[in-house]
Amino acid sequence: VESKFINVKMAVARAETACCQCTRCSDMCPRGLLGYPLEPHKMVRTAMGAAEVSPKLVISATLCCGCGVCENLACSQGISPKSVIANYKELLAKNKMRYVATEAVIPSPEREYRMIPSKKWEMTLGVARFNKLPEYIGYVDAERVEISLGGHIGAPSVALVKSGDTVCAGDLIAEAAAGLSVCQHASISGRVILATDKIIIDKVN
Repeated sequence: VESKFINVKMAVARAETACCQCTRCSDMCPRGLLGYPLEPHKMVRTAMGAAEVSPKLVISATLCCGCGVCENLACSQGISPKSVIANYKELLAKNKMRYVATEAVIPSPEREYRMIPSKKWEMTLGVARFNKLPEYIGYVDAERVEISLGGHIGAPSVALVKSGDTVCAGDLIAEAAAGLSVCQHASISGRVILATDKIIIDKVN
């Protein structure tokens, strides 16, 4: 989240003063390891004024996918090569320019040994504690359920029941609409007390 709200000008200024040109950002760049000519450390070098800003180097910025590996895992100085690259990407986008491959892309032979373990990335992003199987607590009896007809991807389901109808658990109460949609089934036996084009409320008698 902090990375998303980083001040780009400040990040570039930090890069100019703190980058030690260790090249770790380029060594670990997923796009670079796939064989694309993207070298974040050289982008930072141009921000430092230590390298010439060549058209070929700048246009390769459009290859960056913004994954954040260079700033979250690779950089030992706490700077953001991604922000420097984003600066170039914005300029290129305004001029409707992007990288176009002229030759086959061949993955680096080092790629297999430089990929980041999923668990390491989960820990870095702070989501490792959420990656666990939920505990099954068994079936919970309910006296009333509200079934949304639009709680899924695609078009809302079409109700097949109306207020006052009696249904049994498992009965089809809404059919799939045209195109991408799903059917809905009663989760409890009871009586329908409300049925609209958005929701069906079922209550135990």
